[in-house]
Amino acid sequence: NADAEPHSLFPLLHFVLDDLPTSTRSPELDESNTKQICKGSSVMCADMRNVMGLYFGYLVAVGFLEAPAGDGKSVPKLVMWDSLKGLDAVKRTGQ
Repeated sequence: NADAEPHSLFPLLHFVLDDLPTSTRSPELDESNTKQICKGSSVMCADMRNVMGLYFGYLVAVGFLEAPAGDGKSVPKLVMWDSLKGLDAVKRTGQ
């Protein structure tokens, strides 16, 4: 359809076509500086490997992502997220 708007991710297509994971050089990122700054305070830095499920659970709860299918596992859910259902600010554009 000539009148259709281009997909919002189209400008990033070259990353996929250029094999981004193997052709990109970047520094290894970690939270060591954040942990150093927070040392001795009451701020606790969670291990990112333990909170990623919570992030995905939020994205499913607000309708940004579909729930995973088939593996029998469910993503974490917080009761407070129920109040976010129906908010247009957190929805996908449908593209």
